[in-house]
Amino acid sequence: MAIVKSLYECMVILDSGKIGGDLAKTVESILGLIKRNHGEVITHRVWDERKFTFPIRKQKKGIYYLFYFSMPTSGIVGLEGDFRINEFILRHMVTKITPKLSEAILAVGRDPNAFCFQSVTEPPEEDLFDNDRDRDRDRNRRRRPAPETARSEG
Repeated sequence: MAIVKSLYECMVILDSGKIGGDLAKTVESILGLIKRNHGEVITHRVWDERKFTFPIRKQKKGIYYLFYFSMPTSGIVGLEGDFRINEFILRHMVTKITPKLSEAILAVGRDPNAFCFQSVTEPPEEDLFDNDRDRDRDRNRRRRPAPETARSEG
């Protein structure tokens, strides 16, 4: 009987204070957790180091790290349990990747210069409007003033 493995994306926020500059050792321990729960790592990379909006476990900044792996669905529960008790991981989120999007997501995941949110600097090449009526309707929609709120006189 073959075990069906699904593709997952995992974002972890690492405690930069406890890592002490040895990110490689911490990543190796997380890779070991994935393998221990019958997962196969496809790719992984650091995403960014950021300051938090609010403190997480009294920390003001952390390192965001991405992992892409395949694993049986039954292994996710054990993996998340291991993440909860790991002292280096402040937060984690595991997301199942839809098979239709797996190639596109893995292409971004493998690119060390890729970011999840990129700004568009060039206008689209094709015309987005089917006809002039749609263009005029959109133009009028943007110019229309906001509706006034009803005032009660009392």
